[in-house]
Amino acid sequence: MVLCGPPGTIVGVVQDDNGHPAPGCTVALLPDDREKENLVLSRVTDANGAFQFESAPGHFHLYSWGELEGSAYRNAEFMKSYDSLGAEVEIQKGRTQRIQLHMLR
Repeated sequence: MVLCGPPGTIVGVVQDDNGHPAPGCTVALLPDDREKENLVLSRVTDANGAFQFESAPGHFHLYSWGELEGSAYRNAEFMKSYDSLGAEVEIQKGRTQRIQLHMLR
């Protein structure tokens, strides 16, 4: 991915159903324009449930799962049942946003 200028940053924590940090979760950052597959990113949360993304500016959705088969988030059919459950984020050049996500089932 080639960026013009500084990327935007998303810093966050995934929480479980009880509000505790959720380590080992898959977090996927998907652009609203799903044709831009080069902007799809994923991370696994650390021991504190934390994750971080740096990306080109744009409109995205964040999703997090405790258990996920491979990169299922890249499959349009799989994502149909989750599309409305993602957290909307707008990444802005040179800016850092903080977000809390809840783990999806």
